Amino acid sequence: MALLWIEGFEGFGDTIAAAPSPGGILGRKYGSVEFESSMDIEAGRVDGFSLEMANSNCFFKTRALTTDDTLIVGVAFKAGALLTQGYMVTLYDGTNAGMRVYSDADGKLAVYRNVTRLATSTSSISAGVWYYIEFKVKVHDTTGTYELRVNEATWLSDTGIDTKVGTNAYYDTVQFRGPYSFVTNQYDDIYICDSTGSDNNDFLGNRKVVALRPSAAGDDTDWTPSAGANYDAVNEVELDEDTTYVETSTTLDQDLYDYDALADVTNIQGIQINTEVRVTDAQSYDLNAVIKSGATEDEGSEDTITSTTFVTHTRIAETDPNTSSAWTLSNVNAAQFGIKAT
Repeated sequence: MALLWIEGFEGFGDTIAAAPSPGGILGRKYGSVEFESSMDIEAGRVDGFSLEMANSNCFFKTRALTTDDTLIVGVAFKAGALLTQGYMVTLYDGTNAGMRVYSDADGKLAVYRNVTRLATSTSSISAGVWYYIEFKVKVHDTTGTYELRVNEATWLSDTGIDTKVGTNAYYDTVQFRGPYSFVTNQYDDIYICDSTGSDNNDFLGNRKVVALRPSAAGDDTDWTPSAGANYDAVNEVELDEDTTYVETSTTLDQDLYDYDALADVTNIQGIQINTEVRVTDAQSYDLNAVIKSGATEDEGSEDTITSTTFVTHTRIAETDPNTSSAWTLSNVNAAQFGIKAT
């Protein structure tokens, strides 16, 4: 797999200028989150929502994603003001902060290795404007490389340098941080890739993340809804946790759902299925995020769910399991997605 992560901030609340809701929801999905209470949901870059952070204490950091030596990050970014902005994106080897993208007070962008500045751009970003920033790093202590692109144009790059900070020849997590002053940074439309596989193993360019939600019952409705139809118990824009839900205590029970129609899309890099889940008794269970496309039903890999509080289960599918090729608009719209207790 080359596509490792997708984020559009569509599942963290729907009230503009309010904190993510329910409280602590980013921490269910990300490996580390600080000062979520100083983050706001704001209008998205194109539509939907984005995440705004108001000071340098705010950050969210992915779970460990890869051990490949190359990592590529794409993110839509907007600065509320050009003061001392600080580190926007940091690649980590475990707890070691490595290659970083930094925003100066004049809007110029810089690349750092930990705290060492490697280069500064001649071009500048402006306050209040969305930019699509992509950062690619190959990790090595003598033959490392990096490239920083803004709106698909290369602003900074270098080869044959030291890009390694830890003991590992890879960066496995990515941190996105708030500014170093009480203005704002906004983030939207994130992708993260490595260089493995045959697809999505390099810059993807300016991308948009679109959220789809269950809209009708699929072919299986084995799980028990809290009330009403199964799909209607799991399709809220802002999660209501234990107010509406589906549950099961039976192995191999499966729910499938039809989803909202995707429109006006010609190039689909992949999909990510997000499921909010918890256990309600003392026994853990295994959960699969299921895709049914055409005659093919694909369960992906299972995750063991042990938490009695909600966690976010994610599954990436770069290709349509029925065709083993890139997703098409019609195939996404015809597919069903759901959950299986295994």
